[in-house]
Amino acid sequence: MSASGALQAQDHGSVPNARPVPELRAERVTSGYGGVPVVRDVSIAVGPGEIVAIIGPNGAGKSTLLKTLVGILRATSGRVFVGSDDVTNHPPEDLARRGVGYVPQVNDIFEPLTVHENLEMGGYLLAPSRIRERIDEVTRVFPALAPMLTRQATS
Repeated sequence: MSASGALQAQDHGSVPNARPVPELRAERVTSGYGGVPVVRDVSIAVGPGEIVAIIGPNGAGKSTLLKTLVGILRATSGRVFVGSDDVTNHPPEDLARRGVGYVPQVNDIFEPLTVHENLEMGGYLLAPSRIRERIDEVTRVFPALAPMLTRQATS
């Protein structure tokens, strides 16, 4: 997976349909497993309110790039920024505190727990008083989830 050219923030003064200033940015990132690069020299930027898709065939490096952006894998070169802060190779919990996370496509859940308990686990970085509020927000966004909160996650 590769990309050419670094993305740059723009002055959006009066430019219609201009992109917002990136909140998450990677510049020329290279990463992989056991010293073997899977992602080479990739640059990407995501601004507030944007939806960005990373597409490619199996094995192209999509998950490797995302894991590198959130600190699960180490970047062997390049930089990752959240806002203006360089967060390259920071641990995932640091990035989670900054609002950056990774949700894998596999079923990484705690099967013996209920759906509600799994959501509570997902809020481990929140103050206990905020967890209920966040679960309410999640069920407003995904209303079909609300009646399933008491079910075991495997049901």
